[in-house]
Amino acid sequence: RRERRAGGPPGGPAGGDTPSRGPKGKATQFVGVAASFCDALAQLLALLERTQTSFVRCVKPNELRAPRRVDPELVSRQLACAGLGDAVRVSRGGFPSRVLLGDFLDRFALLAPEAAASAGSPRARCAALCAAAGLDPSAYKVGISRVFLAANVLATLERVRHTRLMRASAALQATWRGRSRRLEFQRMRWASTRVQSSERRRRAAADARALRAARPVPPPEMAAPLESVRHVVFASAEEPPLPSPLRPPKAAAVPAAVPEEPAPEPAPPVPA
Repeated sequence: RRERRAGGPPGGPAGGDTPSRGPKGKATQFVGVAASFCDALAQLLALLERTQTSFVRCVKPNELRAPRRVDPELVSRQLACAGLGDAVRVSRGGFPSRVLLGDFLDRFALLAPEAAASAGSPRARCAALCAAAGLDPSAYKVGISRVFLAANVLATLERVRHTRLMRASAALQATWRGRSRRLEFQRMRWASTRVQSSERRRRAAADARALRAARPVPPPEMAAPLESVRHVVFASAEEPPLPSPLRPPKAAAVPAAVPEEPAPEPAPPVPA
């Protein structure tokens, strides 16, 4: 009677649910299982509406439930029954890839930098970028907030972008390696030049010492004239050139002999 009076379903209250009582101890409202289920269902529907719906299809790989074993016939039959092939065909017939305008410009701007950096709205820049990239007009559509691409168009753009990045990275690496090798070569050339100059200096000093040691000694008959030349007093103010050790010097004028004075006579002895 209490449930019918409160409007609840027949069958009594749920486990743990107690009716609320008023000031006189009488039941005023009762929340049953159906009401709780309706509230939970409403919350679930509100949550699903706020999210993006996606479907997950489970495919049974084999009848034995064994790991890492796939039965191709069983999998194909399940995909055909689920209509997945038709869904993929319909998706490929339209524009399955949808990218935001800003994300499209940020990711594929290197394919056509001039078109991506041109003045205008993001929509116009995306259209210019697609045209500069060489896409077929029927393979893409530029919307208000997204770029719609046909099947395999996004994969083609990603492949071209990857190729451009690989070429740019290879060019940077080659430039850096060339610069480092040139610096290393310059250091090696400078070091080899220093070593060669030191070796040439050492050899030149050794040759000079050998030539100095192998210089011919003048004969004895030339030694006296050479010694006498050093004590000759020349009348001219000009200094005569030094004689070469390889040829005898010219005869120099010998001054006339000065007569010697007679020695003084000894003094006579003094008588004691």
